[in-house]
Amino acid sequence: MNFGHDAAAALISDGRIVAAVEEERLTRLKHTSNFCKEAIASCLEQADLTAAEIDKFAYYFGEEENDRDLQLIYLKHPELAIPTSRGLLTERLSEALDTQISPDRISFVRHHTAHGFAAYHNSGFDDALVVVMDGKGDSESITVVSADGADYNYIRSYDEWRSLGRFYQASIELLGYGANDEYKVMGLAPYGDPSRYRSLFRPLYTLEDDGNYQLDLARVRYNLVSGFRPRRKGEPFSTDHKDFAASLQEALEEVALHVISHAQRETGHRRLCVGGGVGLNATLNGRLIRSGLFEETFFDPAAHDAGAAVGAALNVAKDEAPERFRSSPLTHLFLGPKPAVREPVEATLEQWGDFLEFRQSDTICRDAATFIADGQIIAWVRGQAEFGPRALGHRSILADPRPESNKDRINAAVKKREGYRPFAPSVIEEHVGKFFDIPPAAPNLYFMIAIVEVLPEFRELLGAVTHVDGTARVQVVNQATTPEYWQLIRDFGEITGLPVVLNTSFNNNAEPIVQSVEDSVVAFLTTDLDTLVVDDWIVRKREVHRDAFLNLVPSPMSRTSLHSRHDLDSGTGRPAETSSVVLDEGRSGRTGTSRAALEILTAADGRRSLRQLGVSTSGNDNGLLDEILRLWDQRRITLRPRTP
Repeated sequence: MNFGHDAAAALISDGRIVAAVEEERLTRLKHTSNFCKEAIASCLEQADLTAAEIDKFAYYFGEEENDRDLQLIYLKHPELAIPTSRGLLTERLSEALDTQISPDRISFVRHHTAHGFAAYHNSGFDDALVVVMDGKGDSESITVVSADGADYNYIRSYDEWRSLGRFYQASIELLGYGANDEYKVMGLAPYGDPSRYRSLFRPLYTLEDDGNYQLDLARVRYNLVSGFRPRRKGEPFSTDHKDFAASLQEALEEVALHVISHAQRETGHRRLCVGGGVGLNATLNGRLIRSGLFEETFFDPAAHDAGAAVGAALNVAKDEAPERFRSSPLTHLFLGPKPAVREPVEATLEQWGDFLEFRQSDTICRDAATFIADGQIIAWVRGQAEFGPRALGHRSILADPRPESNKDRINAAVKKREGYRPFAPSVIEEHVGKFFDIPPAAPNLYFMIAIVEVLPEFRELLGAVTHVDGTARVQVVNQATTPEYWQLIRDFGEITGLPVVLNTSFNNNAEPIVQSVEDSVVAFLTTDLDTLVVDDWIVRKREVHRDAFLNLVPSPMSRTSLHSRHDLDSGTGRPAETSSVVLDEGRSGRTGTSRAALEILTAADGRRSLRQLGVSTSGNDNGLLDEILRLWDQRRITLRPRTP
């Protein structure tokens, strides 16, 4: 559970992850901080349990830290009594589960303990050095632990003023990025020269002999901007920006390697587990694999805060019933609901029948492989949803990994994002060593969590998935855990001679990864994908007249607000009315609208179609329809077929 960001819920039974779901997948609000009501309900539904059958509820921050945070938050509300974190969680859980939850059923787990437990117990290792790195949690930014069986001994922690997560985030603001954009800069870094701005970054940190370091976090942006012109959001990327990203990535790796290498020498551990948000930096993980420090490594594939829900639950489960607790290696992350939970796939497709044509197939894997081999970009939605930030073959966009042009095509027409952003190759396990250089210390690589080198002779062939520096964030696909995706890639290999496909998450830049059949249909209709596969159904777009969109019913998204305000016109100095749609109380930004569009959305009642609300395709209304469709594309509003 989470009051910060990336809210999620997980269900643990005797050390086994039964279900894990991120709230954003169900509410469609990216990185939502809302209480994870829908995620909790989904976990219980998957396990066919009631709230009464849950022994304990775990929350992944310490109780003291939460109480202090509440004191600060409520400074702005002197009229309200300040709740305790236990009392507030009790209230929220009772509301979500529609039953009274006793406060003593709630356990608090320190944030880095939650991250560390998720990494260690999912690794399956008997002993390991466990390192947690993130922005901060309970005033810690890095925690180093020596784990041996049931013993979990803290060695050292680094305070929040030496946070590598906050250092990285403060730096990327100078590239026009913000919170949750760190992975974008990691993808930009290989295009640059790290030596270019090394002299700007080096004075910001000092490495000390005992594994300690000092970091001048307060002066990061001030120092860096002294020798670098920041990129404003929306500006094209120059060589300067790429070099800056490369220098930042180098600095992050240097400090992290300093801490981890000293801890390895101190403990003698030859296995490494990494958790916390910095653990999603696949380039750093690749360097750790190649460092020679460790014989085995495990990087928590859900190392962001959503994954701490798993770690907190694991920690409490172990404490409550150590005799029943059994940790085992994590082999897959298919822990969410299936695409059609309450309504058959066909029923949803029929609702959208004016826009779609569809058929069932008995050879869905072979059909999909053939489409990809023919040059199509397809969406592939099957089975339980992945938990974590990566699509691993159940909610994926797939394409031929060979033509370099596929990267540009998907970035521009499907994902609608920066052109430099890389894609991952998925390769069946039996052939991974043929195409990629896998170091001995590499993890199983099922989770797309580390960068490895593409063998030189295949870099040109794998043009759409090989980074500019000859590397790739590879996903190894195991037949036992992901049988249908494995079969698709094997079939593609039989057709083309190459058992590798391009894989990226099925969403656009404005939304989380799709969850339901309807999410998939909307994403399909608002991108330039060629084919959608949902379970055993093959879906294509019909050629439709623009009038067909007038039959759709509009409504603002949940947590979307509509605004009209008066500002001074910058040209005339006179009052001018502006309209906008604000998503999630401004967390995802403000989208300007025309007055006409605002009136339509204000009048929307979830029953009347755009046509009934007065929108047409004639005259000036043609532009109004374009504006409404653009808001739909940006996931500021929903459009649905009318139901009887």
